[in-house]
Amino acid sequence: MFVAVELHFRHYDAEELTAGMLFMNHLYPGSEEREHIEIFELTKESIHEQVTPEIMYMENGFPVYPYLLDSDGRVVATPEEIGMFLIINEYEDEEAYVDFGVTEMNFIMREFDGLLEVFVDEDEYEQGYIIPVLDDGQVIMKFLEDNLEDELYLEEE
Repeated sequence: MFVAVELHFRHYDAEELTAGMLFMNHLYPGSEEREHIEIFELTKESIHEQVTPEIMYMENGFPVYPYLLDSDGRVVATPEEIGMFLIINEYEDEEAYVDFGVTEMNFIMREFDGLLEVFVDEDEYEQGYIIPVLDDGQVIMKFLEDNLEDELYLEEE
């Protein structure tokens, strides 16, 4: 069964820059219609002697790790467990798994306010626990269902 969770980012301090580090930009702050968060990945080509970690952190803030949190703010999945995203093509009745990368993170943050669904153990969920089912050490995620998004907003009010 799939349940709604929130994609959340936590900053950390690193002594050196490495390819694959994630950074977060706040774009268009103050503009309610356009404001959003954008994640970008540090590439090997962008790391050189002239860009020290201190300069990078001053310009972009500290690097971030992605987490999945439940509605109470508890960690459902750690960065190491985030990896597989289920794409369902309803028109052709097909499913495909893709790596959950920066493109998918940015889309979820922009279009769904960070909300998505994760596959959990149904028996544990009935007991009140959100325990994701891991496939090869990674959670299975998918887009938030339209009707579920409406239910979440009603619960918050």
